[in-house]
Amino acid sequence: MMKVVKIANDVAVTAKCVNNVATLIARKKENSSTTGVVLSPQKVMERTEGKLKLLQTMLKRIFESKNENLINDIKEHNIQEKLLSFVAWIERNKHKKLNNLPKSELNKLYYVVDETNSIYDQTMALIMVNTISELEEKTRL
Repeated sequence: MMKVVKIANDVAVTAKCVNNVATLIARKKENSSTTGVVLSPQKVMERTEGKLKLLQTMLKRIFESKNENLINDIKEHNIQEKLLSFVAWIERNKHKKLNNLPKSELNKLYYVVDETNSIYDQTMALIMVNTISELEEKTRL
């Protein structure tokens, strides 16, 4: 009985966290302004490279886990393949002088940035959904 109570509490805490995150995102969108800091292409590349490294670590841990549903979801959405293609692009281009890039190359950089952010969001959503699903299954036992 104590185990069921603990699991129910975990589900409640997770639901509250999800609600808090959703609230923060909604507030951020409401308060966002159209002005912001414009980063140099070199800084954008560095930040994207950091995010890609983080994603690689996340995927490594996911594939080392015993969460078959999450592993299957990651495979189904081709997240690892997408990630590897962007890592390869960054590796090929990170030593270029990015400040004088032609517009077509700059567009490619921003495409990689957008797609990296999208992969990150997809991965986080899959982790969250699978965590909630696991908690719900445990409460049914």
